[in-house]
Amino acid sequence: MTYDDDTQEENKQDYLCIDLENLSLEELREYVLFLEREIKRTNIEISNKTSALGEANSVFKTKN
Repeated sequence: MTYDDDTQEENKQDYLCIDLENLSLEELREYVLFLEREIKRTNIEISNKTSALGEANSVFKTKN
C-alpha cells in the first residue's frame, strides 16, 4: 500500500538530484534560467495559497 506522503517524499527527491557535473556551460545557464522561472512560479503559487488561506480563515472565523 502506498500513501500520498510517501509518493510526495519521493517526488521531492527527484527535483533536488540533478547531476550538474556533466552539463555544459550553456546547459548550466539554461538550467539557471529554468530555476529562476520556477522560483517566480513558486512564489506566485505561495502568494495565491496564502491569499486563499486568509480568505478561508475570514469566512470560517467565529465571532464572539
